[in-house]
Amino acid sequence: MEVRWRPTSRILQAMLSSAFSSDSMRVLCAVRQYARVLAMVGLCVGLFFATGALQAQQPGGAADQKFTITGSVVNETTGEPIPRAMVTLIGSPMRYAFSDSSGAFLIDTVPPGRYSISAQKPGYFGPQERASARAMQTVDVGPATDSIIIKLAPESILFGRLTDANGQPVESVSVRLVERVLRNGMGHFESRNSTSSDEDGSYRFANLAPGTYYISAGPDLPRREALFREPEAPRTGWPALYYPQAPDISSAAPIHLTAGQQMQADLVMNRVPLYRISGIVSGFLPGTGVALQVLNAAGDFIGVGAHVRQPSGEFEIHLPAGTYRLKAFSQSDEQQMRADVRLTVEKDLNQLQLALQPAVSIPIHARMEDRSDNPGQMGRSHVSVMGKSAYDAPPVTVHLVAVEPGGSDVYSTNGGTQGNRMLSLRTIEPGRYTAEMNAFGGWYVESAQCGNSNPLTEDLIVSAGTSCSLELTLRNDGGSLNAKVEASGSPIQGMALLVAARGRGTPRSIPFYTGDASRPQITIDGVAPGEYLLYAFDSPEGVEYSNPEVLRSYSAQATAVTITPNQTTKITAQLIKTGADTE
Repeated sequence: MEVRWRPTSRILQAMLSSAFSSDSMRVLCAVRQYARVLAMVGLCVGLFFATGALQAQQPGGAADQKFTITGSVVNETTGEPIPRAMVTLIGSPMRYAFSDSSGAFLIDTVPPGRYSISAQKPGYFGPQERASARAMQTVDVGPATDSIIIKLAPESILFGRLTDANGQPVESVSVRLVERVLRNGMGHFESRNSTSSDEDGSYRFANLAPGTYYISAGPDLPRREALFREPEAPRTGWPALYYPQAPDISSAAPIHLTAGQQMQADLVMNRVPLYRISGIVSGFLPGTGVALQVLNAAGDFIGVGAHVRQPSGEFEIHLPAGTYRLKAFSQSDEQQMRADVRLTVEKDLNQLQLALQPAVSIPIHARMEDRSDNPGQMGRSHVSVMGKSAYDAPPVTVHLVAVEPGGSDVYSTNGGTQGNRMLSLRTIEPGRYTAEMNAFGGWYVESAQCGNSNPLTEDLIVSAGTSCSLELTLRNDGGSLNAKVEASGSPIQGMALLVAARGRGTPRSIPFYTGDASRPQITIDGVAPGEYLLYAFDSPEGVEYSNPEVLRSYSAQATAVTITPNQTTKITAQLIKTGADTE
């Protein structure tokens, strides 16, 4: 099977954080965050199907019966009512209501069945806005429907002040907010927002959900202003500094925010010498533009006035000591040209050479081995050439997930014409990637090879000169898994993980709901034959399950599964309580 999928959260703030960068960075960040919006929508839709929200069930009553839903919206921290919150009942059609001054709401004339329900209000966060596996609360509507309570978490706030060693305010220095999040069980640092210190040295980040954050300031250069002459090169500037007084994020102190918490994080900054970084960008066509970007060690774009002179390609920037990444971009004959250099700045660096080269693209070739148990199809084998097969395109998608800070994810695209499709990964930046391969239509990825790398078992390293094709073998003799989750108490929405018992592999995830014991809560098709462990977590969003040591700590509670070709395996799994859900 080897399907890799990464769910993701707090989208709009991250999109706004690109406002300080160049136009190309804005577009790139927006695309990446838009992909995360789609991932969240996909998760919610999956949950709707898992709980039967899109098609109401009618337990015993007449189809024309109508019922009333009552409840209240409250602050999950204080228990106080939240007035004027918008309550949404997911069904056909959608129903809406607003809570009154006491937090109470009412939705009448609702047909019987199971629905998902949520509430939103500015300054508060629901589970779906906090990337929770139990993103939507459910309600069974019928004669015995109880009043329900919807809990929202109040926003948190981070604020502070930048001063120098003499206690004087440090004005107009960029301040960035970084959050440590789990995507598909793997920890990542993601930029959330940015601002600049005001004339008093103060900054403020509001509308934050509970989580783990880091604050960084700088690096920044003094403004170079001159009306009638070339401004002098700056000699000193502000270094990159992480709260409380760390040079990089690995040694910074995490800030753990709970719902409604307000925390102050001050930084004391001192001016440091700046070093001259100069060189030449080559390989671009005359008259075409060249963009030069500087990123810090955390992958954040920093504005240091990087500019490439035309037509010589010369550039000069000034940076404090630290680790940086220089990226150059241009366009040539409808092909993007790139250069990427990593720098450790401890002194002046001159005569750097950034040679633009065509961006790396990797064609995808899929060999499709039909091993279905249909006698009329036995023995057939479809072999693709340059991504082409007997099908319009191979039934597989590939997603390269950037492992390193500042990297950009890449998604496979279909090119060519109808009946002559070409599947490929385009415009890949140099760096390290984890490959997620998702076959569909009853197929699974049996093997993968790109040069000397096996993306099923190891990260893919792409350099400027990388030239390989991704060779996939797809098979369709996978098995299916039907599982029921044993859980006592109130119904729970959780997330199941199917993990290969041996070898490396990203778990396959599927949401489940324990409220309907009449049918399997977990159904997975197209599973590669082999041995697996099934983890049925009540709340996996806080579990770093891509870390083998973390996952191993839950292995005693996992359920062993053997998948055989073209067969359905039925099991009963135990609910694993992580402690993240205290209700």
